[in-house]
Amino acid sequence: MDGPIDSGNGSPGKRDNASGAGTGIAKPDARKHTGNSTAAQCARGLARLRLGPVNTYELSREEDIYDPPARIFQLRHQYNHHIDLVWTHVTTEANVTHRVGKYVLVSEAAE
Repeated sequence: MDGPIDSGNGSPGKRDNASGAGTGIAKPDARKHTGNSTAAQCARGLARLRLGPVNTYELSREEDIYDPPARIFQLRHQYNHHIDLVWTHVTTEANVTHRVGKYVLVSEAAE
């Protein structure tokens, strides 16, 4: 059996950069975080979509949306926004490439 992980930082058992700090990935801004309810997550997602296309990974990491596809489904079917999907590939900070959906707000629901 291997011994404990030694990252060389003097803390056995801890990985270097386990938090992702310094990887260039933006953390969600606590000032704009409006709660964890599905309505609050939909509001954050719609606000981000208004700025331009956004992918699943960005919605999760930058907007703190737990399940982006579910929130996009709600925005489409519950709130009647027209949102298109384009498949793309993203490389994470762990250097792993994933196929993810990129969402484009085509039009918002009529008020």
